[in-house]
Amino acid sequence: MSAAELDISTNTVTTYRCKCGETRYRIPGYGLGECRVCKSYLAIANAGAELATRELESLCLQAGRNNGPGLLLMAWGHKAISAEAVTALVGPIWSDAEFPQMCLSRRDWLELFAVAGYTVDGKAAPRPGAPVALYRGSDHSRRRRMSWTANREMAEWFATSLSRGRRPGCVYQTIAPPSSLLCFNGDGDNSRGESEYVVNTKGLIIKVAEAA
Repeated sequence: MSAAELDISTNTVTTYRCKCGETRYRIPGYGLGECRVCKSYLAIANAGAELATRELESLCLQAGRNNGPGLLLMAWGHKAISAEAVTALVGPIWSDAEFPQMCLSRRDWLELFAVAGYTVDGKAAPRPGAPVALYRGSDHSRRRRMSWTANREMAEWFATSLSRGRRPGCVYQTIAPPSSLLCFNGDGDNSRGESEYVVNTKGLIIKVAEAA
Protein backbone atom coordinates (compact mmCIF):
# COMPACT_ATOMS: atom_id res chain seq x y z
CA MET A 1 0.00 0.00 0.00
CA SER A 2 1.39 3.41 -0.94
CA ALA A 3 1.34 6.63 1.04
CA ALA A 4 -1.08 8.08 -1.51
CA GLU A 5 -3.51 5.20 -0.96
CA LEU A 6 -3.37 5.83 2.79
CA ASP A 7 -4.18 9.51 2.13
CA ILE A 8 -1.61 10.92 4.53
CA SER A 9 1.08 13.54 4.09
CA THR A 10 4.15 12.15 2.38
CA ASN A 11 6.22 14.40 4.64
CA THR A 12 5.60 11.94 7.48
CA VAL A 13 6.53 8.86 5.47
CA THR A 14 10.03 7.41 5.29
CA THR A 15 11.25 4.30 3.56
CA TYR A 16 13.62 1.53 4.53
CA ARG A 17 15.35 -1.25 2.68
CA CYS A 18 13.93 -4.62 3.67
CA LYS A 19 16.15 -7.67 4.11
CA CYS A 20 14.76 -9.05 0.85
CA GLY A 21 16.04 -5.97 -1.00
CA GLU A 22 12.68 -4.33 -1.56
CA THR A 23 11.83 -0.79 -0.48
CA ARG A 24 9.14 -0.60 2.23
CA TYR A 25 7.23 2.26 3.83
CA ARG A 26 7.61 3.30 7.47
CA ILE A 27 4.40 5.17 8.26
CA PRO A 28 3.64 6.78 11.67
CA GLY A 29 0.64 5.11 13.25
CA TYR A 30 0.78 2.13 10.91
CA GLY A 31 4.07 0.52 11.94
CA LEU A 32 6.35 -1.24 9.51
CA GLY A 33 4.83 -2.60 6.34
CA GLU A 34 4.73 -6.40 6.44
CA CYS A 35 7.01 -7.92 3.83
CA ARG A 36 5.32 -10.90 2.19
CA VAL A 37 8.63 -11.99 0.64
CA CYS A 38 10.53 -12.09 3.93
CA LYS A 39 7.54 -13.72 5.63
CA SER A 40 7.75 -16.63 3.17
CA TYR A 41 11.52 -17.03 3.57
CA LEU A 42 11.21 -16.92 7.37
CA ALA A 43 8.49 -19.58 7.28
CA ILE A 44 10.94 -21.91 5.51
CA ALA A 45 13.88 -21.02 7.75
CA ASN A 46 11.80 -21.65 10.87
CA ALA A 47 9.99 -24.75 9.65
CA GLY A 48 10.17 -27.34 12.41
CA ALA A 49 9.04 -30.13 10.14
CA GLU A 50 8.98 -30.97 6.45
CA LEU A 51 6.60 -28.70 4.54
CA ALA A 52 3.90 -30.26 2.42
CA THR A 53 3.92 -29.44 -1.28
CA ARG A 54 0.81 -27.29 -0.93
CA GLU A 55 2.37 -25.37 1.95
CA LEU A 56 5.35 -24.35 -0.20
CA GLU A 57 2.99 -23.53 -3.08
CA SER A 58 1.13 -21.19 -0.74
CA LEU A 59 4.35 -19.49 0.39
CA CYS A 60 5.40 -18.99 -3.25
CA LEU A 61 2.01 -17.48 -4.06
CA GLN A 62 2.31 -15.15 -1.08
CA ALA A 63 5.78 -13.98 -2.10
CA GLY A 64 5.05 -13.49 -5.80
CA ARG A 65 5.95 -15.63 -8.80
CA ASN A 66 9.49 -14.33 -9.30
CA ASN A 67 10.39 -15.30 -5.73
CA GLY A 68 9.23 -18.89 -6.20
CA PRO A 69 12.57 -20.17 -7.53
CA GLY A 70 14.51 -18.78 -4.58
CA LEU A 71 12.01 -20.19 -2.10
CA LEU A 72 12.18 -23.63 -3.72
CA LEU A 73 15.98 -23.65 -3.64
CA MET A 74 16.04 -22.52 -0.02
CA ALA A 75 13.45 -25.10 1.03
CA TRP A 76 15.45 -27.90 -0.59
CA GLY A 77 18.73 -26.63 0.86
CA HIS A 78 17.19 -26.47 4.35
CA LYS A 79 15.70 -29.97 3.96
CA ALA A 80 12.29 -28.38 4.48
CA ILE A 81 10.71 -30.25 1.55
CA SER A 82 10.99 -33.72 0.06
CA ALA A 83 12.42 -34.70 -3.30
CA GLU A 84 8.84 -35.55 -4.32
CA ALA A 85 7.85 -31.93 -3.66
CA VAL A 86 10.72 -30.69 -5.85
CA THR A 87 9.48 -33.02 -8.59
CA ALA A 88 5.98 -31.56 -8.36
CA LEU A 89 7.04 -27.92 -8.17
CA VAL A 90 10.21 -27.24 -10.15
CA GLY A 91 8.56 -27.26 -13.60
CA PRO A 92 5.56 -25.10 -12.66
CA ILE A 93 7.73 -22.67 -10.68
CA TRP A 94 10.09 -22.33 -13.66
CA SER A 95 7.14 -21.68 -15.96
CA ASP A 96 5.53 -19.19 -13.60
CA ALA A 97 8.63 -16.98 -13.21
CA GLU A 98 8.88 -14.22 -15.81
CA PHE A 99 12.61 -14.67 -16.42
CA PRO A 100 13.60 -17.83 -14.49
CA GLN A 101 17.32 -17.58 -15.23
CA MET A 102 17.37 -14.14 -13.67
CA CYS A 103 15.95 -15.69 -10.48
CA LEU A 104 18.50 -18.50 -10.07
CA SER A 105 21.77 -19.43 -11.69
CA ARG A 106 21.99 -22.22 -14.27
CA ARG A 107 23.87 -24.29 -11.69
CA ASP A 108 21.05 -23.92 -9.15
CA TRP A 109 18.40 -24.85 -11.70
CA LEU A 110 20.36 -27.90 -12.82
CA GLU A 111 20.60 -29.03 -9.19
CA LEU A 112 16.84 -28.75 -8.72
CA PHE A 113 16.05 -30.52 -11.99
CA ALA A 114 18.49 -33.30 -11.09
CA VAL A 115 16.58 -33.84 -7.84
CA ALA A 116 13.23 -33.77 -9.64
CA GLY A 117 14.03 -36.03 -12.56
CA TYR A 118 12.20 -35.52 -15.85
CA THR A 119 8.68 -34.13 -15.49
CA VAL A 120 5.73 -33.28 -17.71
CA ASP A 121 3.48 -30.54 -16.34
CA GLY A 122 4.74 -31.12 -12.81
CA LYS A 123 4.48 -34.92 -12.84
CA ALA A 124 7.27 -37.47 -13.07
CA ALA A 125 7.41 -38.97 -16.55
CA PRO A 126 9.71 -41.01 -18.81
CA ARG A 127 12.07 -38.96 -20.95
CA PRO A 128 11.32 -38.90 -24.68
CA GLY A 129 12.82 -41.92 -26.38
CA ALA A 130 14.39 -39.96 -29.24
CA PRO A 131 16.03 -36.57 -29.85
CA VAL A 132 13.60 -33.63 -30.13
CA ALA A 133 13.82 -30.76 -32.62
CA LEU A 134 13.52 -27.52 -30.66
CA TYR A 135 13.44 -23.79 -31.35
CA ARG A 136 14.23 -20.66 -29.39
CA GLY A 137 13.48 -17.05 -30.24
CA SER A 138 16.06 -14.72 -28.71
CA ASP A 139 18.96 -12.44 -29.40
CA HIS A 140 22.40 -13.92 -30.02
CA SER A 141 23.68 -13.43 -26.47
CA ARG A 142 20.81 -15.48 -24.98
CA ARG A 143 20.67 -18.27 -27.51
CA ARG A 144 22.07 -20.86 -25.06
CA ARG A 145 19.55 -20.23 -22.32
CA MET A 146 17.39 -23.08 -21.12
CA SER A 147 13.87 -22.32 -22.33
CA TRP A 148 13.00 -23.88 -25.73
CA THR A 149 9.86 -24.85 -27.58
CA ALA A 150 8.78 -27.52 -30.03
CA ASN A 151 6.51 -24.91 -31.63
CA ARG A 152 8.41 -22.91 -34.25
CA GLU A 153 5.67 -20.26 -34.48
CA MET A 154 6.00 -19.65 -30.75
CA ALA A 155 9.77 -19.20 -31.16
CA GLU A 156 9.16 -16.74 -34.00
CA TRP A 157 6.88 -14.72 -31.74
CA PHE A 158 9.56 -14.52 -29.04
CA ALA A 159 12.17 -13.55 -31.65
CA THR A 160 10.16 -10.51 -32.77
CA SER A 161 8.34 -9.50 -29.58
CA LEU A 162 9.81 -6.50 -27.78
CA SER A 163 7.56 -6.80 -24.74
CA ARG A 164 9.00 -6.87 -21.20
CA GLY A 165 12.33 -5.47 -22.31
CA ARG A 166 13.12 -8.19 -24.84
CA ARG A 167 15.63 -7.34 -27.56
CA PRO A 168 14.97 -8.25 -31.20
CA GLY A 169 16.50 -11.55 -32.24
CA CYS A 170 15.98 -14.52 -34.50
CA VAL A 171 14.93 -18.15 -34.31
CA TYR A 172 17.56 -20.69 -33.27
CA GLN A 173 17.25 -24.43 -33.57
CA THR A 174 18.84 -27.48 -31.99
CA ILE A 175 18.34 -31.22 -31.80
CA ALA A 176 18.18 -32.07 -28.11
CA PRO A 177 18.96 -35.65 -27.02
CA PRO A 178 16.74 -37.08 -24.25
CA SER A 179 19.54 -36.69 -21.68
CA SER A 180 19.52 -32.90 -22.10
CA LEU A 181 15.76 -32.53 -21.57
CA LEU A 182 14.90 -31.46 -18.03
CA CYS A 183 11.14 -30.99 -18.15
CA PHE A 184 8.19 -30.22 -20.43
CA ASN A 185 5.58 -27.59 -19.63
CA GLY A 186 2.76 -28.01 -22.09
CA ASP A 187 -0.90 -28.13 -21.14
CA GLY A 188 -0.90 -28.16 -17.35
CA ASP A 189 -2.78 -25.66 -15.19
CA ASN A 190 0.41 -23.71 -14.44
CA SER A 191 1.85 -23.73 -17.95
CA ARG A 192 1.62 -20.92 -20.49
CA GLY A 193 0.72 -23.10 -23.44
CA GLU A 194 4.12 -22.55 -25.06
CA SER A 195 5.07 -26.23 -25.60
CA GLU A 196 8.13 -25.43 -23.51
CA TYR A 197 11.05 -27.74 -22.91
CA VAL A 198 13.62 -26.76 -20.30
CA VAL A 199 16.97 -27.88 -21.69
CA ASN A 200 20.54 -28.23 -20.49
CA THR A 201 22.16 -26.71 -23.57
CA LYS A 202 25.74 -27.62 -22.62
CA GLY A 203 27.37 -29.28 -25.62
CA LEU A 204 24.39 -28.82 -27.95
CA ILE A 205 24.84 -27.48 -31.47
CA ILE A 206 22.73 -24.36 -31.77
CA LYS A 207 22.35 -22.54 -35.06
CA VAL A 208 20.09 -20.04 -36.75
CA ALA A 209 17.00 -21.87 -38.00
CA GLU A 210 16.63 -22.38 -41.71
CA ALA A 211 13.83 -20.48 -43.42
CA ALA A 212 10.49 -22.21 -43.01
